[in-house]
Amino acid sequence: MISNKRIFIIFLAISILIIAVTTGCMSISISPPVPHCCPETSSPNIPKICNLTVQSNSGAVYGYVYINGISSDIYLDCWQTVFIPDVPCNQTISVFLIDEWGIMSHTEYIVTSYGENKLVFSFW
Repeated sequence: MISNKRIFIIFLAISILIIAVTTGCMSISISPPVPHCCPETSSPNIPKICNLTVQSNSGAVYGYVYINGISSDIYLDCWQTVFIPDVPCNQTISVFLIDEWGIMSHTEYIVTSYGENKLVFSFW
């Protein structure tokens, strides 16, 4: 036969356990599993910056190179090629030249991608 003392201890233990669970002291939080099957949406290995080579294919094509309306501070001489680092990648960018007298050339557009991008100015 179970003594009154044992019944009281069992009742007390069950009561404490019920109180602890209902008040949140022993609440169990289960976080959802992290899937490992799906690729990341943005890979850290994809560069955000590309490079551009601008070439003058004429004796009348020269001046400072502008990328999206901002001077690159790089001067393109006639019949020469210049390298412009750090242009926006995976975008359509506009490129034009401004000569020493402030005259602007026509605008060329190029969609940049990873690696080397080349743009040739054949006329002013």
